[in-house]
Amino acid sequence: MGELINPYIAGAPVTEARMFFGREDVFQWIENSIAGQYADHILVIHGQRRVGKTSVLKQLGNRLPRRFIPVFFDLQGRTHTTLDRFLWWLAREIVRVLKQDRGIDVPAPERDAFTADIEYFEHRFLPDLRPVLGSDTLLITFDEFDNLEESEVKEELARPLTDYLRRLMGNAGLNFIFSIGSSGRKLENMQAAYTEFFKTALYKKISFLNEDQTRNLITRPVENLIEYDKRAVSRIYQLAGGHPYFTQLTCHELFAKCQQSDERLIKEADVESVLDDVVERGTVNLKFVWDEASDIEKWGLSALAQLEKTDNRSIGDYLRKNRVRFSDTDLASGLLYLREKDILTAENRFVIHLLRLWLKKNRPIEQAREELTEVNPIANRYIEIGLEFKDSGLHEKAIESFQEALAVSKENTQAQVNIGLVYMDMKAYDKAIVEFEKALTMDDEDVAARAGLCDAHLSLGDSALAKGRTKDAVLSYQRVLAINAEHTEARQRMAEIARQRAEKALTDGRDEEALSAFAEALKFTPEDPILIARVEQVRAEKKAKVLAGLISRSEKEAAAKNWEGAIKLLEEALPLAPDDASIQERISEIKSAQEKARLDALLAKADAAVKSARWDEAVEALTAILSAKPDKAVESKLAEVRVKQRETKLNELKMQARGLAHAERFNGALSAWEAYLALDPEDREAVQAEIEQVKKALALARSYAEARKAFAKGNYNQAVSLLKDIINQDENYKDASRLLAEAIELRRTARKWWQNKWIR
Repeated sequence: MGELINPYIAGAPVTEARMFFGREDVFQWIENSIAGQYADHILVIHGQRRVGKTSVLKQLGNRLPRRFIPVFFDLQGRTHTTLDRFLWWLAREIVRVLKQDRGIDVPAPERDAFTADIEYFEHRFLPDLRPVLGSDTLLITFDEFDNLEESEVKEELARPLTDYLRRLMGNAGLNFIFSIGSSGRKLENMQAAYTEFFKTALYKKISFLNEDQTRNLITRPVENLIEYDKRAVSRIYQLAGGHPYFTQLTCHELFAKCQQSDERLIKEADVESVLDDVVERGTVNLKFVWDEASDIEKWGLSALAQLEKTDNRSIGDYLRKNRVRFSDTDLASGLLYLREKDILTAENRFVIHLLRLWLKKNRPIEQAREELTEVNPIANRYIEIGLEFKDSGLHEKAIESFQEALAVSKENTQAQVNIGLVYMDMKAYDKAIVEFEKALTMDDEDVAARAGLCDAHLSLGDSALAKGRTKDAVLSYQRVLAINAEHTEARQRMAEIARQRAEKALTDGRDEEALSAFAEALKFTPEDPILIARVEQVRAEKKAKVLAGLISRSEKEAAAKNWEGAIKLLEEALPLAPDDASIQERISEIKSAQEKARLDALLAKADAAVKSARWDEAVEALTAILSAKPDKAVESKLAEVRVKQRETKLNELKMQARGLAHAERFNGALSAWEAYLALDPEDREAVQAEIEQVKKALALARSYAEARKAFAKGNYNQAVSLLKDIINQDENYKDASRLLAEAIELRRTARKWWQNKWIR
C-alpha cells in the first residue's frame, strides 16, 4: 500500500475526522428552533463525552442558512476568570469570526472598555455590530458549558455570566446554543442551579450514530484504499455501539494494521486482533464513565461486566454473594440512570461493548471493593461489637461501640450509618436523620447512608401523618424524593395524600381542583391501576357534566335564535363525545333551522320590496331563495316581479328618453331609446317614429350650430345656405328666420362697390 496518511485522524482529534457523517436530525432541529419562533429561548445540546457535540457546533456554518453566523466559543480553560474579561474574550472571538468567515472588518475591542463598564458588551459592542450585520443573526455557541459547574468558579463567573446571558436572550439578531455533558449529573445539576436560566431552554440529546451512519463513518474515509468485510463492519458497530469516537479509534487501529501488513481487506478476525490495543488507547475515555458513576452505579457496572444474565435480580444476587451492602431501590435507580446516560440498554446490556471489556479487565468486583471500601481492622472489630449490641437491643452500648470505631477511623461510613440505624430502632427519627447526614458528608454516594436517610425521613413523615400533620408529612416525603426520586414508598405516600385532597375537592364541588390533585397523584404512581381507574371515572363524570352543560346552553341559544352560538357550543361538545350521533344530528337540525330562518327573512324582504316597488331588491332576494332550494311558488312570484321590473324599467326609459330629447340632449335620448328597444317593447313601431324625430331634431340642431358658427365668422353665404335649409324644414325653428335676414343684410353691405350687379 505504501505510505498512507491515516484518514481516521488526518491532523485532527479522532472525534473530528475530515468527513462528517450523520446528525441531520440535529441540524434540522437547530434550524427549525432558531428560525424566528424562539427569540426568548436558548438551545441546549447534551450527550456523553466525545459523542460529537463539539463537531456539531463546529459544523453549523456548513449546515445552516447563510443568514446565521455561528461563533464557536469553547469554555475549556476559560472559566477561571472574571465576567468582564470573559465578555472581552467573547467579543474578540466574534470580531475574529466576522473577519475570517464573512470578510467583515470590525475594530478589535479594547480590554479597558470592558473593565470600566460591565455593560459595555450589551450596550456598546453589540449595537455597534448591528449596522454591519444587517438582517444576519449572530449564533453564539458555548462548548463545554458545564465547566461552569466547577465549585471554584460558580460564584466568581457562573452566576454573573448566566444572569448576563439571560438578559441578552431577548436581543434581536442574537441566538445561543449551549453544549453540556449529560454523563454523570451535570445536566441535572446545572438545571437545578440555574433554574431561571434554563427554564425556557429547548433540549436535544446527541446520542450515538445508527448502523448506516456508522457504516459510512467506517468505509467512506478509506474508499479506494481499503475494503471492509460486512461482518467486520457489523462487529465494529457492536463493539462501539455507534459511538463516533470509539468507532474511529477502532478504525484507526485497523488502518495502522493494514499499513504494516499491506492487506487491503479488513475481516472480522482483524477487528478481534486489535481489541486489546483499542481498549488500551481508549482507557482515558472508558475510565471517564467509571469515574463519573456513583458507588451503586460502579457496583452495577462491575457486576454486569462479569454476568451473562443482566436482569436486576441477577445483578442483586451477584452483589449480595460478594458481600456488597445496598438497597434494591438504589440499585434499580442506579441502573436506570446508567440507561438514561446511554451506557446500558433497556436490557442492561452495555451499549459500548468496549466498556465491558475494559471493566472486565480493570474493575473486577474485588478491585472495585478495594476502591469503594476502606478497611480498618480495629474499627471493624468495634463495628462487629456494636452490631452484636444492636441485635440484642442494647442501643446505648451499640452507639458507644460505633463511636469507638469512628474514633479509630474518622471517615468510617459503616460505623456512622450504624449509629443512624440504632436511632431508627429506637424510633428517634430526628437523631437518625442527623447521623445519616453525617455519613453522607463522608461519602455522598454511600448506598446504606442514602437508604437509611430515606427510611428516617419516611418514618418521620408517617409519624406526622398519623398525628394529622399533613404538611409536615409532605415535607418529609419530599426530602425522601429529593434523595431518591424513585423511592417507591415515598411516592405512594405522596400519591395517597394527593388522592385524599382530590376526593375532598370533589365532595366540595371543586372539580378542576380535584382533577389537578388526581394528576399530581398520578405523577407519583403512574402505574397504580386503582388510581388510574378512579381518575378515569372522575374524568368521565366531569366530561359528562361539561357535555350536559354545553348541550343545555346550546338549546338556550337556539331558542333565542342565536344559531351560530348554538352550533359553536355543540361543536365544543362533539370532541367530548365523538361517538354520540345525537350531537351531530342536533347540529344538523340547528343548521336547518338557521337556513329556514334565513330563507324566511329573504322572503319577507322580497315581499317588502314588492310593496315598495323596489323590484331589483325583490328579484335579488327571490333569486337567493331559489339558489338555496327550488320552490314553485317562489319561482312564480319571481316571474311576476320580473314582469313588473320590466314594465317599470320601460316606463323609466321612455320618460328618460323624452326628457332628454326635450332638453335637446339628443344623444342621451337616443341611448335611452336603444335601451328601451333592447327590452323588446310592444310599441316598437311608435318608438321608432319617435327615434326618427329625435334624429331629425339632432340634425337640425347640428345645422343650426354650424350656421351660427359660420355667421359668427362672417361666412354669410354658408350661414344663409344652412339657415334656408333649416327654415325649409321648420320655419319656426328657434330664431332661424331672424338670423337669416341679418345674414342676408350683412352679406349685402359687406360687398365692395365694384361687386354690385348694376356696375357689372
